[in-house]
Amino acid sequence: MAKRIFLILSFCQFLLGIIVGVVAPLMPLYLKELGAAPVQIGYFISLSGILTFLLPVGIGKLSDFACNRKLPLTICSAASVVLVLTAQRPTDLISFGFFFIPFVALVMTVFSLVNTISGIFAEEASRGKIFGVLRAIRSAGAIVGGLFSGRLVDLYGFHMFFWIPASVMALIAIASMFLREQDKADRPERVHSGLNLGWGFYLFIGAVTFFSIADQLKMIVLPLFMRDLGFSLALITMASAIFRVIGLPLTFYLGAISDRFGRKNVLMLAFAGYACYFFLMSLSRGVPEVFAVQILRVTVAVIQAVGAAFVADQVKQDRLGTGMALFQGVVGRGGIFGAFRAGHTIQELGMVKTFWIGGTLALVGIILLSFTRGRADADKAGAGR
Repeated sequence: MAKRIFLILSFCQFLLGIIVGVVAPLMPLYLKELGAAPVQIGYFISLSGILTFLLPVGIGKLSDFACNRKLPLTICSAASVVLVLTAQRPTDLISFGFFFIPFVALVMTVFSLVNTISGIFAEEASRGKIFGVLRAIRSAGAIVGGLFSGRLVDLYGFHMFFWIPASVMALIAIASMFLREQDKADRPERVHSGLNLGWGFYLFIGAVTFFSIADQLKMIVLPLFMRDLGFSLALITMASAIFRVIGLPLTFYLGAISDRFGRKNVLMLAFAGYACYFFLMSLSRGVPEVFAVQILRVTVAVIQAVGAAFVADQVKQDRLGTGMALFQGVVGRGGIFGAFRAGHTIQELGMVKTFWIGGTLALVGIILLSFTRGRADADKAGAGR
């Protein structure tokens, strides 16, 4: 990958990480400020999941057909600024969602397009390392967002919840203008219609969907669980940043290890670690335990980084925008079911049993993942015979 492209993509990943560090821990709390009960918070995130699945896939498919990822990346980033600034005006849940849900969908589209560009320019032999480095950089951005956003909201109110993402997406729109497209000689032929990306790819997507459902459960239950334990907003966002500090070197090394030993093996290890996270959280009752268990959330970064490399291995370049959007869209699909049921689960079973369900879902993902075989893994197996 050319140094200039890598630096621009790294900058974009860092900024996207800031948004994750701001929105993920604070959105359920802002919805609570608007008067939403846990069930309504689940409905809200579930509804957003529909759009965050459909929009990235649609734009990804269009970018494959046009062989152009730079222009939609710039447009989506710029449009998201307008939406998030408008979303701070409403004082009721429905009006807020009318603007904020499309904003989240556009951010997920930007995630997908940045990963697609990374997959196109990263050589297969070092793809895991490249995605690991980029994901570690995103984690660094999330650390910055997590450490400062809660404190800023405590000091200046929830207006910062909107202005920080707006500023970040404006910078991404500017940075994307300096990217370049592939040379015409290197571009693949235009894509055929349809979504036939191979059974191995869809088994992997199924596994990651179960992971995403668990992750959406965690996104809703964790801030509420910590709030019930007496955590301040600053402590809640700081806890989200703890695992990212540990994850900076680990994501990089596991990405590089996946180049040598296969993405599937690393992914199965990460799924198992995420299951352990849920089960241990169900036993945590104080600040030290909660903060210690957050270290295992590094597996989320590993699944996202190595998973993106896994997709780039399996899907041909002329369909990579579609494949990466479907991979990124598991956040939306997981949100449709996971968030929809989260509020009911919390109210009916309690937060501890909700953590148990999250761990079980991660274990189901391991079972599906065991039946996949990526192209790179097959090549390594064949070379070893």
